[in-house]
Amino acid sequence: MANVQDIRKDPIHMEKAKVRSTPEKIRPLRKRNPWIAVGVIGLVVITACVIPAPSLRTPSQSEGHTPVTATASETAAPTRTPTLEPSSTPTWTGTEVLEATLTSLPSYQLDAKGVPMAYVPEGVFAMGNDRGSVDEQPIHPVNLDAFYIDKFEVTNGFYKACVEAGICQAVRKKSSATRSNYYDDRHYVRFPVIFVDWNMAQTYCEWREARLPTEAEWEKAARGGTTVTYPWGDTPDCNLANYRNCLGDTSGATIYDLGQSRYGIYNLAGNVWEWVSDWYSDAYYRSSPQDNPQGPDTGKEKVLRGGSWKDDYAEMRSMNREAENPAYSSNVIGFRCARDAEP
Repeated sequence: MANVQDIRKDPIHMEKAKVRSTPEKIRPLRKRNPWIAVGVIGLVVITACVIPAPSLRTPSQSEGHTPVTATASETAAPTRTPTLEPSSTPTWTGTEVLEATLTSLPSYQLDAKGVPMAYVPEGVFAMGNDRGSVDEQPIHPVNLDAFYIDKFEVTNGFYKACVEAGICQAVRKKSSATRSNYYDDRHYVRFPVIFVDWNMAQTYCEWREARLPTEAEWEKAARGGTTVTYPWGDTPDCNLANYRNCLGDTSGATIYDLGQSRYGIYNLAGNVWEWVSDWYSDAYYRSSPQDNPQGPDTGKEKVLRGGSWKDDYAEMRSMNREAENPAYSSNVIGFRCARDAEP
């Protein structure tokens, strides 16, 4: 498994001046104001709330990375604990998810193609954000069946295996923002695949006997049944995720241990945006079903989640929603797969 050495071997750090070329002009994703309901009383500094995990490693100064501490102007809006009406069902506990505590299923397993997937148990979690954009409102309880989701973003190496099997379509471009030969270069075999549209992503997941995650599944995997802003807590940091030009391009899919979600899933914030299965509607949360929502029946755009290496901290919030034409591809968009958990 790759680790922080992936970044040290990355030519962007070894010979940055040699490999950096003029960035491609990529059409930016359509942005919505993520702080539409946030007051302007003052700037609030939020204490980091990092969920510990065993044997954690993170990029450090000794490894060529300068830690970045969020300033008051960079901190996320205060997290609001949801309050639901007493009549709401299923019963709500506030910030913690209601999950099955006993299961015979493993926390991780390899799928038929040898890709590691993390287990997310059944139960209720808080989806949405009453302090965010209109399309994030209202915060509401969602009950999901158990599922597995990729521990890492789909990499160049795994996607190429599907292409070589004659199933998947080749990526639209083989370059990245600063690397002319990103897709075929062995240095980037464990980096996220990019320049894949929604249909290409779905085809790949089907090849693995899986599917794209629903928007609800993706958000639960990121928030872990809590109301934190990011998978690790409430404060963004370049040691926790690759965003806002921390590195200037994609990073390895298997690093940023301290940025894992509660379920041990990597890079759900930053690095690349991730396609999910749902059609987009800015009003969907106001009428979505409580159990296993699948998104609107039709639409013009598909949902993207998680932000990218190029985006600011607001875009990589776990509740943030973006959308694009399913035929669109970019150097900031990738994906991961999911599948139902069956004993």
